[in-house]
Amino acid sequence: MPGRIDTRWRETAPGLYQRMATPMERWMTMITETGRKFGKEHFVLTVALRLQLEDGFPSFLPELRRAWGVIRQKHASIASVLDRHSGIWTYIAPSKSETARWLSETFIVIPFGMSVTALRNQTRPPKRPTLFVLPSSGEIVLQAPHTSIDGKGLMLIVDNLLSIASSVHQEDSSYNIISLSPSFRVAASLPPVNNDDRRRAAVELQRFLSALPAMSLPMKIQDKRWSDRAPKRTNRIVRALPESETRALLAVLKTKGLTITHAVHAAIACATKKFNTNPVSEVYAGAFNVDGRNAYGGNTLDHPATLYSTGWFPTIKVSDFSSVANTFRRGYTSVQKDVRLPNVIDELIEQAMPFMTGSAPSPADALLSSLGVVESVIQHKYSNVEVMDFEIACEVLTPAIDIFLYTWRDRITLAAYFNETYQEAEKVSEFLGTVLDILNVELDLG
Repeated sequence: MPGRIDTRWRETAPGLYQRMATPMERWMTMITETGRKFGKEHFVLTVALRLQLEDGFPSFLPELRRAWGVIRQKHASIASVLDRHSGIWTYIAPSKSETARWLSETFIVIPFGMSVTALRNQTRPPKRPTLFVLPSSGEIVLQAPHTSIDGKGLMLIVDNLLSIASSVHQEDSSYNIISLSPSFRVAASLPPVNNDDRRRAAVELQRFLSALPAMSLPMKIQDKRWSDRAPKRTNRIVRALPESETRALLAVLKTKGLTITHAVHAAIACATKKFNTNPVSEVYAGAFNVDGRNAYGGNTLDHPATLYSTGWFPTIKVSDFSSVANTFRRGYTSVQKDVRLPNVIDELIEQAMPFMTGSAPSPADALLSSLGVVESVIQHKYSNVEVMDFEIACEVLTPAIDIFLYTWRDRITLAAYFNETYQEAEKVSEFLGTVLDILNVELDLG
């Protein structure tokens, strides 16, 4: 049971540190198993920044390498590896040879021209967070398996990296102190799991399962054995609102007591109904990550190199936009105030996993990850380094469309990721356009 699993780091042999994976980490391990038989991994996360430097990019390379070493010193978990079968995290105290091997495996300079999109689709899935540097385009790309980290964690690491690399007070990496990040339960000081949590989990699981099969989006292929097909590349379509439209949208939402997340999620649900291929359901259902750092605090912000998230499994019957938006508002508010939700979700995962097939669920639906304002984590300028562009991405190896919502440089952005095996770019573009049309019409934006 989750409440009885000891997820604290232990030195199990001289220089060898281990801990048990949390239920959420094991759940993510199962979900990301999709595609591994084809040399790919579902939900690999990427944060990419395009930089502009006063002295040119080549002179910044040594500072980035030094800073990457300091990141390991401060957040040693970034060098840990999860055994996907045993569910055990392992960290080896660094020797000179181990440190050199870690650096060669996780700090990679691409000496020729390559786009971030090509990099995402051509590299093998990393075992642990890996930094790619593209001097020709002035970009840095941080990739990590979702078993080890979440989107907010990647953003925090990039912020730390640039702060260290650009600082006039140079820190040198030292691996004498081993600073391993605690698990989410420990970092957030979550209460122990009790019987009420277990009962709630059983009720929530039954509620979610009873709503299935929910609405579904069209697919290019109708073969139910979709997971047997080798997935093609992950593609993306981005829609960024101009600053003026962003200001107008936020102003209207404020008068209605809604956030941009409530409104966009409602618009996605309503758009799903317009494209729905399931004639017997009008229910929007999904499994969503909840940012544990934002919702549960503790000292979670001090530990970016670990998966600190819980889940939310909404099932909403889609009627009119206003009703759906207010349902999402109540749901998000409840999630953020529910200190016992991580316990409930951990128990739900424990109860559900024995019935899962060992890979990601397969519905063709649209999922939302809301990151908020990027500048709350990543600055525009770090001394002589300016961040010109930001991108967050994920590898998608299922029929789903994964949508990131964020604000960057005062522009609300929707970035949809999908696999070309299952979804057509034109249809995804049409879907995103429908989401924005719903917002414009329902909020009377003109």
